[in-house]
Amino acid sequence: MKRKPLFWIFAVITILWIAFIFSNSLDDGIKSGEKSGFVTALINSTLQFFGFEGNVSEKTVRTLAHFGEFAILSVFLCIDLTLYFKEKYYIFALSVPACFIVAVIDEIIQKFSAGRAMQFSDMLIDTLGALCATIIFFCIKYLILSLKKKKKVQ
Repeated sequence: MKRKPLFWIFAVITILWIAFIFSNSLDDGIKSGEKSGFVTALINSTLQFFGFEGNVSEKTVRTLAHFGEFAILSVFLCIDLTLYFKEKYYIFALSVPACFIVAVIDEIIQKFSAGRAMQFSDMLIDTLGALCATIIFFCIKYLILSLKKKKKVQ
């Protein structure tokens, strides 16, 4: 079966995103801390600029980064699977487990990076990000299909 070019484009984007996730895990503890510190300072200065008091902690930024990276990965995988399979249940059945496998590999990479550690809690946050994004993807896809059917009936 011949795949459309759009499938291959998204497949490459997905692979590049996984490479980005893994490259972050290859950073040693010092470099990772510097990146997190920079982003935390940027967020806090932006919040202060808009008049919000208080600070976002670096731990919160790291948690949201894990959640967000894997939410984005899940959306890319959902698009890949939508373009590859006609059956809808494959999307959910493969997207979240695939993200979990990437999360496990990601944490194993961190275990071997200087000053970093493998954390089960990070794998759970990653998988939760993937699960939430997959559910949102399904809801949006269902809404779009419902609107298309409704438009055809009229």
